Amino acid sequence: MNCGIFTEDKLGIYSQDWWAHTTEEKYLFHVLRHAHKVLDTVCYRTVEVKPGNIVLGRMARSKVLNHGAIVTAYPMAVHAIAPKVTIVNLSTDPLWSFKEVSVFDAFEESK
Repeated sequence: MNCGIFTEDKLGIYSQDWWAHTTEEKYLFHVLRHAHKVLDTVCYRTVEVKPGNIVLGRMARSKVLNHGAIVTAYPMAVHAIAPKVTIVNLSTDPLWSFKEVSVFDAFEESK
């Protein structure tokens, strides 16, 4: 579904373990084309993150940012894990909780 915020971005095909075979921050580079980093933190219940912010993390001991979510009302966010898209509580979900994350804002201009 297109909400009219971004133009189409050709991402190519990513295998499920693409992050295990690279040290290049491919995922991060695609996000930075449309958003700017506003926070580096550890995922806790009290982090101040706005709805619509993009949260990226290093999952499964990855050396690169390899998983993302879109915040709905922090700590709640939407993310995709095959085979479905789901809503999770970032502060309690084992995939996210107490992990280092970076937060990006696509709606505010870079300062």
